[in-house]
Amino acid sequence: MINYISLNIAMEIATTVIAMVFLRYESGAWKKMPMLLLMTCVVEITGRALRINKEPNDWVYNIYLIIEAFFISTMYRYLISSFTSNIRFIGFGGLFLVILYIFETISRGFSAYNDITETVMLVLFICYGLYYYYLLIDSEIYHKLSAYPPFWWVAGTLFFCFGSVVSNLYYTFLSSRAWPLFTSRYSIFNYLNIILYGFWSYSFICRYRQRKSIA
Repeated sequence: MINYISLNIAMEIATTVIAMVFLRYESGAWKKMPMLLLMTCVVEITGRALRINKEPNDWVYNIYLIIEAFFISTMYRYLISSFTSNIRFIGFGGLFLVILYIFETISRGFSAYNDITETVMLVLFICYGLYYYYLLIDSEIYHKLSAYPPFWWVAGTLFFCFGSVVSNLYYTFLSSRAWPLFTSRYSIFNYLNIILYGFWSYSFICRYRQRKSIA
């Protein structure tokens, strides 16, 4: 069983536990985060188990791709709606992703990973994050950023998405460059996951403290 738990999966499990503990009284988009993380753990363990047993696993990540798009878009929709009611573009972005996902699946088959859909999804998430920060800066409401949950959630998402897009663009180059034990691409994603799950975990803790201070 230990062979099925990598560093990334361990971080995902730890973040899932943190989310379950600190977001247990939440509602709405924040309440959905433990569900997303739990599904992430299941997908990653399943994908790793299939790879270890030399079986194709791209179909698992294709299923997860549409789930991830829904949950992250929902979170962005919630965060951005606190500043503006103009959030229809997120719905249009989601519709475009669904159409692209269906087209890529039909043209390439479900056994091939939908990498184009993933890249477009990541770019959309980067745009959403940058727009959120624009609204945050433009807002007249003061927020202590060191303890402001949305700031850290978006920061982690932005770092991960931007790093993932760059890594995907240079996939061949990074996959051919090996560090002592792993390829450069694998090492980069380890660091990106540390940033993502570290920032997300901190945002969950901040959200819990914020809720307690209001109660």
